[in-house]
Amino acid sequence: MLFRSRSLNATAASSGNDALDFQGNEGGVVRNYAEGVISGARHGITGDKPVEIENAGTIQGRLGSGVNLDTAAATSTSIRNLAGGKILGHAEGATDGDAIDVDGLVDLTNAGTIKADGTSNSGSQTEALALGGGVVSNSGLISSSQRAVTVDDSNGGAAFGAVSIDNSGTIEGGEGSAILVVGDFADTITNSGVITGSITTGGGADVVNLFTGATTGAIIANEAQRNRRGYYAWRNGCYIQRRDGSWIRVSQRYCY
Repeated sequence: MLFRSRSLNATAASSGNDALDFQGNEGGVVRNYAEGVISGARHGITGDKPVEIENAGTIQGRLGSGVNLDTAAATSTSIRNLAGGKILGHAEGATDGDAIDVDGLVDLTNAGTIKADGTSNSGSQTEALALGGGVVSNSGLISSSQRAVTVDDSNGGAAFGAVSIDNSGTIEGGEGSAILVVGDFADTITNSGVITGSITTGGGADVVNLFTGATTGAIIANEAQRNRRGYYAWRNGCYIQRRDGSWIRVSQRYCY
């Protein structure tokens, strides 16, 4: 499917509450060009099988996920979010809303924005990425009001495969957790950009590579300019350290 305009629907309670629903059909392909909008009252794109997605426009779940795929453990979904592309999710009330939620494995490249906001009272975290494993290459922004990246079986158990995350952009978790990986696979996290929040991996021979100039909360504390109210200005961003030691990004008005 090719999109240059808008694909919208009614309300989250309507019978057609997802913009694109591939259901159990195989071989789905979506190309959303610049200025194209795929916006669902619940999910933007959903289905039970892998879908190949390339996005330079906006894919949005207004009360749900931008992309929500209930794929099998051994399958892999390819997502390319190009510069200027946005994949957005929103959580509210009892409804979870991740930006990208893929149960199986993913091959994800992001040069744009992947963002989830809001919170749910269902007990589920709001995540920019909720994955079963795979490969993530980020040179853009991956951001959530709660946790930025979760890698598990979608129920808090061990992930279906190892994950490799290569970040040269920004990954930020709004409540102090940037990346959580569950399970005993040999996972790799490489950071030459900015990761705001904690990084937690499970068992296995995990590797975390931090290159010169890479930023975590500790580097923000050392390099940022602290004002009298306790806010830290760093690279046009504004941060504050929570009592538990984690860091969160806040509005620039507190720093500038």
